[in-house]
Amino acid sequence: RRALDLVGPLGPSQRRRLSEALGTAERLIRAATASFEPVPVGSAEAVAAVRRYFAEIDARFPEGFDPGEAATTDVAGMSPPDGVFLMGRIDGGPVACGGLQPHTQRIGEIKRMWIDPDWRGCGLGPPTNSRDICRSSGVSSAAASAHGKSGSTEAMVCSFS
Repeated sequence: RRALDLVGPLGPSQRRRLSEALGTAERLIRAATASFEPVPVGSAEAVAAVRRYFAEIDARFPEGFDPGEAATTDVAGMSPPDGVFLMGRIDGGPVACGGLQPHTQRIGEIKRMWIDPDWRGCGLGPPTNSRDICRSSGVSSAAASAHGKSGSTEAMVCSFS
């Protein structure tokens, strides 16, 4: 009853804005509960997320993007004991992924970092996801990029202690 009394005087535009704000608040609160856990890079869940990652890259570039053998040849590098592949989940569902391929004991390359479009802007991407990836493998510095394609906005280098 009290809630109705509060929103009753609002006009349609104000109600729409309030509804959007409450939706954003709910998404941010749910995003704060995200968990990132290591999974086998060849697991069905990881493969499905990586497929979505490659499909997004393909759609982004006018000439498309063919991962070629990269979709399968560098999988071993993101596997224990040296590498790691993480899945991010909210309410049990996959919303993010990323792997790390070490190049030295302290430096590695972040690969296949993907955030579900519905969850972007909620704090699940860099630096959160990359920090979790690095910490899971013991690597202190990593670089990530969308395969060096021109027009990519995801290139970054991160360092954690």
